[in-house]
Amino acid sequence: MALAVQNVRMTAEEFVLWHAQQDENYELVAGIPVKMMTGALNRHSRAASNIHISLARQLMDGPCEAFIADGAVRVNDDQVRYADVTVDCGPVDLDDYFLSDARLVVEILSPSTLRVDLFTKLAEYQNVSSIQYVLIVDAANLEAVLHARGESGWEARQFSHHSDVIDLPLLSAQIPLSEMFRNIAAVGTDIQ
Repeated sequence: MALAVQNVRMTAEEFVLWHAQQDENYELVAGIPVKMMTGALNRHSRAASNIHISLARQLMDGPCEAFIADGAVRVNDDQVRYADVTVDCGPVDLDDYFLSDARLVVEILSPSTLRVDLFTKLAEYQNVSSIQYVLIVDAANLEAVLHARGESGWEARQFSHHSDVIDLPLLSAQIPLSEMFRNIAAVGTDIQ
């Protein structure tokens, strides 16, 4: 659940400086800092870690880099989001908070953020010109939907079988569902 914490409007730049001084997690929504959910289920954290490890290993020697949770994606001048995993392909300023060229964002669904992730954030990410892929992961049901920017707009593809592999050709990377859901699967399923 997200709660507005103050009525003072901020720019993205003002927000990241303010956010760095806070003890809790926030995103900037329409210029207002909004407190974000903390304390995700272990299933959520493990899926984020599995995805990050898979991408970080594949991207290690290339121009892109995988970030987990704290990479700020500037949606516009008064909107800042922090995806569960982000791949950025631009030069990284180690003394800045913003990622410069986000290409993939991954949101892992939680019951309290489901609507925001599926509708609000998805639409926001699709309006960021650098983002080529938005991956929505349902770790509870061992499914994922990849939204990919194509020549005629955004296309969605669902993945739900343990043998499925999510291909990310613009990043020269792939995410097998068997890796994404490693050590998450319910007893009796064949993703281990």
